[in-house]
Amino acid sequence: MNGTEQRTDDWHEARAGVITGSRMADVLRFSRAYMRDIIEARAGNFTPARSGQSYATQWGIDHEPAAIAAYELRTGTEVNPGLLVDKPIEPTLYDKTGQPIMRGTPDGFVNFCDSDDVRSGFVVDGLLEVKCPEDPGNHTYYRMQAEPPAEHVPQMNAYMLLTGAPWCDFVSFDPRVPPPGDLHIIRLPRSAETMKRYRETILKFWRHIEAGELPADIELESKPPKLF
Repeated sequence: MNGTEQRTDDWHEARAGVITGSRMADVLRFSRAYMRDIIEARAGNFTPARSGQSYATQWGIDHEPAAIAAYELRTGTEVNPGLLVDKPIEPTLYDKTGQPIMRGTPDGFVNFCDSDDVRSGFVVDGLLEVKCPEDPGNHTYYRMQAEPPAEHVPQMNAYMLLTGAPWCDFVSFDPRVPPPGDLHIIRLPRSAETMKRYRETILKFWRHIEAGELPADIELESKPPKLF
């Protein structure tokens, strides 16, 4: 973890030219558009994003600290806010020169102990993927679920691959709802089978990026990717 805060210019620059955990679904579906974006960034065609946030997005950002505080209180754990993981613990996520091919920023590290070299001593009990929906209906929907929403599962698995974490909690929080309904937690455990499949897909995806070539049609998946 390099201490780079989310949404800063340094954060955007550190993510340019590599696969990011938040785009894991695009890797699983072998997105040509995403592959092209990474190839262009590696060629130096990148400008840090400075666009404004939507109201709903800003609502989520503003209430994330309260969500994490509620999680700590409810679970009796200590959560370090999410910072960029720029040195994955997973050894296959490095190229031949020793540079990472993937980075990511979990929303929180549960009971986290850092070291000088993540690959030699990354200790974390678990991770958080936090959502603070501006629309109350979305929080109500999440509270009805027993499994993490499918659209968030790829990045949750990607973060576990990056960090070696044994689980990632999906957290939905709405400060307008009285406790305990304000907070809903759904745990996604690490799966060895899923980690193996993600490694293979990431490396296949990266080979095209290194070559600077988009895949032929025959290599593209013809059905939706398996997320779990």
